[in-house]
Formats: sequence, C-alpha cells, structure tokens
Amino acid sequence: MEFGLVLASDLPIYDGFGPEANLVARLQGLQSQAGKLTDGWQASVNIVFEDERFNGSTLHVMGTGLHKREWAIVGGTGEFTLAQGIMYNLLMYGEFQEIELRALYTPMKKVPWTLGVPGDTASQT
Repeated sequence: MEFGLVLASDLPIYDGFGPEANLVARLQGLQSQAGKLTDGWQASVNIVFEDERFNGSTLHVMGTGLHKREWAIVGGTGEFTLAQGIMYNLLMYGEFQEIELRALYTPMKKVPWTLGVPGDTASQT
C-alpha cells in the first residue's frame, strides 16, 4: 500500500446475515495508510445508528490496522453519550464481517437551550 493513501467508508451494519437481517447502523469514516515501512493503517469512524431505538445516536471508533481484531470506542452521542469501550472484528465471511460492540455509556437527559446573550431575546434562536 502507498503511504498517505486515504479511504472513505460508508458500510451498512445489519443485525444478522441473510435476507431477514435488518439495517441497524452505518459505519462511516476514514482510514489512512500512516506507516511508511509497514502496513500501518489508522482508522477513525463513526457508527451512525438508523434503527428505531437508537436512531441518530453515534459511537466514535478509532484504531490501527484494517485487519486488527479490536478498535477503541472513544465517544458517542445521543443514547451513547460519553461512551467508552471496544469493537471486536470477530470473523470474516467472504464479503461480510461480524463485529461485536461492548460499550459503557452515560444516558443523559436532554435539556433545551438557546444561543445568545442572557436577557437579549433578539439574539436567541
């Protein structure tokens, strides 16, 4: 691989294999060849949930190597606020890969807020 090569991904994540499987999320992000002398890939991706339960929530995942078996979950949004954990790349089945996510997160109550100077209702949206 060529040093400096950057790949963009937008891959579907399903809850199983076969025609009965449901789309749960998408893995979207960048992988770059960061090693000059070795196959030193670095990845930074978001798992963007599209299912009914977690729609719009994300997990941010980072790691080294496209073929390594574990990457760090270093953050999240929505239902997965402040997530930390690990994503395991378990097995490859031809063009399919099985992953496992293990994360700790802090569910937080959403609080409405406005922008602007306190007391200045003209600048608030």
